[in-house]
Amino acid sequence: MDILNQEVFMVLTAIVLIGSLIALFEMNLGWSREHYIALSLLDERCLMGGYPRRLFVDMNVTLCIEIYDNLGYPVYAKIVYKIAGNNTLPTHDKPSPEKDIKEYKLLVDNGETIRLKINVSVPREYAYRRIALVFELWIYDPEAEEWVYTGRWLHLYVHVVGVPV
Repeated sequence: MDILNQEVFMVLTAIVLIGSLIALFEMNLGWSREHYIALSLLDERCLMGGYPRRLFVDMNVTLCIEIYDNLGYPVYAKIVYKIAGNNTLPTHDKPSPEKDIKEYKLLVDNGETIRLKINVSVPREYAYRRIALVFELWIYDPEAEEWVYTGRWLHLYVHVVGVPV
């Protein structure tokens, strides 16, 4: 009986050892690495929080967009700024149908995080309304020679309070 317990213990030890080695190789070699690109909206100091809630028309507001590339290769990216309402927000499948107001293009290397300070404003036509400032992430596909919507987007709801005095 004692020999049987030793054999079971040795088999269990071997299983744990082999499992640990496989997990270690996966972590170091990136076998199970998930590839993604991340997009974040930060305030003017590039910190979370402190976002404006009210804006005057034609007044510049500074925000910070953060992009992290973990796709496994560098990307040529663009952030497209739009103004939308509840019914025209983008989805993970489709960009917003609203017109592009401004574009910001940048190259992001694999494993790199870039913080981009941007200035945006709201045209007069949106005075006295609640709107969403929308920022969509697009990536250039060199094989197709076109921009591809990533399904990543951010929005910030603001009240446009009119013209400053």
